[in-house]
Amino acid sequence: MRTSIFVLLVVSLGAVLTALAGGNSLRALEGDEQVIRKAIADYTDALNKADVAAIAAFWTPDAEFTDESGTVYKGRDAIMSLFTRGLTDAKAAKYTITVNSLRLPAPSVALVEATVDSTASDSAMDMGRVSAVWVKQNGKWMVTSARDLPDDNGSSSASGAKTVQELGWLVGEWGSDNPAKAIKIVARFVLDKHYLMMDYSIPQPDGTTVTVVQMLGYDPATEQLASWTFDSRGGNGSGVWSRNGNVWTGEVEGVLADGRSGSGKLRIKFIDNQSFVYESTDREVDGQPIADATVKYTRKTQ
Repeated sequence: MRTSIFVLLVVSLGAVLTALAGGNSLRALEGDEQVIRKAIADYTDALNKADVAAIAAFWTPDAEFTDESGTVYKGRDAIMSLFTRGLTDAKAAKYTITVNSLRLPAPSVALVEATVDSTASDSAMDMGRVSAVWVKQNGKWMVTSARDLPDDNGSSSASGAKTVQELGWLVGEWGSDNPAKAIKIVARFVLDKHYLMMDYSIPQPDGTTVTVVQMLGYDPATEQLASWTFDSRGGNGSGVWSRNGNVWTGEVEGVLADGRSGSGKLRIKFIDNQSFVYESTDREVDGQPIADATVKYTRKTQ
């Protein structure tokens, strides 16, 4: 069950981002992407170390926080007490933060909405949505109010956004751990974050490289996560996916460039923010079984 610790984590990250902006327009953030990404990574490390004192410094003394039940906590001390309890209850959970929107409507005001994924020590995963407001006081950006957001509003579009954003931890560049077959993956959100695009570069024994493009997104017809795949040889496929804890499983089928049909089961298994395992099992081509394959990937860049 989502806990209020999500919002407490993410609003503090937002304060780091807006401090970097220094009250300038969003274009300033976009022009300094490397600095921002480094700040996100550094602050996520601080969150995962449960450094409450460092986090508290980003809240105004009179800040307010509203949790998902509507309970309001007034003042930095009350919020930090809640934060401390949340970190204790989380039992060494690790967090991944995806900033969905960052706006500066006025020189001294910043608005952030974001998604926080948590992975507990038993590998169970959870996700929450949050929003917060910052103000610039004495040259420093600080959180003045924050609240949990509902998981969705009952509409298929909200449900779809949540489904895709749960894979936000995949965004970045990855490389396989097998030096004999150095597969590269680059993942990014596209089309207003309705889809996650994954570009695969797969070296071949003859020195060529096969490129595969896979789109993951919410299918309103099935009300499930779906995938659509295309390769540089002319093959294509599709699949329907489900999630169980830290594992996403896809039942996929498609056609090769020569017209043969194929099917199989794919699994994306989250290990931590720096690694995941991609499994391909139960594979067949024209009814003939194909050996299973397992590849571990390590993050190269975020």
